Amino acid sequence: MTMTVPHFGILRVGDNPLSDETISPPTIIYGKHANRLKQILELHEINVQIVSTLLAIDAAAIRKLLWVSSMWLLCHDPYSSSVTSDACTSTPMDVSNVHKFKNKELCKLVEEELYPAAVTLLEEYHNKSNANARQIMGTVNDVLKYMESYSLSMPGACPNKQLAIDEIEQRNGVLLSVSSVPQPLHRALIKRVMNVGTLVVGDEID
Repeated sequence: MTMTVPHFGILRVGDNPLSDETISPPTIIYGKHANRLKQILELHEINVQIVSTLLAIDAAAIRKLLWVSSMWLLCHDPYSSSVTSDACTSTPMDVSNVHKFKNKELCKLVEEELYPAAVTLLEEYHNKSNANARQIMGTVNDVLKYMESYSLSMPGACPNKQLAIDEIEQRNGVLLSVSSVPQPLHRALIKRVMNVGTLVVGDEID
C-alpha cells in the first residue's frame, strides 16, 4: 500500500501540475512504492517528502482536509467583513486572495472550530492524548502558515464549487462528524455558500 497527500494543483485536464516548489508544502508519501512515486513527481518539479509512519501521513491528510474544507467556502462566499461592512460579490476569489482579503474569517474558523475538530480526529484515529495530537498537527499558527503556503504556491487557483458540494460528506462532513466540537461558524458558512436554509450532512440536520 502506498498513500500520498498531494500539494499541487491541476487546473484543467491535461495541464501540468501547478506548484511553486520554493514555497509549497511538500507532497507527503508513505508506503511500499514511496521512492518510485517520489521519482515520478520530482520529474514535474514537485517538492516531495517521504514519511515512515501511518500517523505522519494521517496528520498530513487531516491538515490538508482543513484546507480543502475551508478554502472552497471562503473562495465562493460572496460576503467578506474584512473588506467593507457591505462588501458583496458574485465573483469567486482565488485561494491566494482569501489570505489577503478574508484572513480574519479564515483564522477565526480554523482556530475556534476546524483545528479543534482536526486534533480530535487524529486523537480518535490513533488513540493518542490531546497533547500528542496537537504536537503532531502543529499549533494553530503552524496550520494557518501551512494553508497559506499551499494557497500561494498555486496563484489563480479556485476550488470547483460544485465538486466541493458533491464531495461535502468526505470534506466538511468529516469535520462536522466531531460532535464534541461545536461548529456554528462552519455550518453557517456552508449554508450561506450553498444558499440553503437547512443543512443535511451525514446523519445531522441543522
